[in-house]
Amino acid sequence: MSDQEYRDAAILADEAGRLFGLGKDRFLRSVACLPTFPEPVGLRPKAWIRGEVLDWRENHRAERLAA
Repeated sequence: MSDQEYRDAAILADEAGRLFGLGKDRFLRSVACLPTFPEPVGLRPKAWIRGEVLDWRENHRAERLAA
């Protein structure tokens, strides 16, 4: 899988949660519900584009470090 294919892949809540060190339920309650978090591309089950989630995580990590 190329880097672009990796970033373009859809991921479910359990994998997205692992990117934040969270379980699926905690991720859905504390991260996915934030208004700035990327919109899901699938609703049942919820799914997000991995690259968008990674970018969001990096941007918000930088904001926390700057605060």
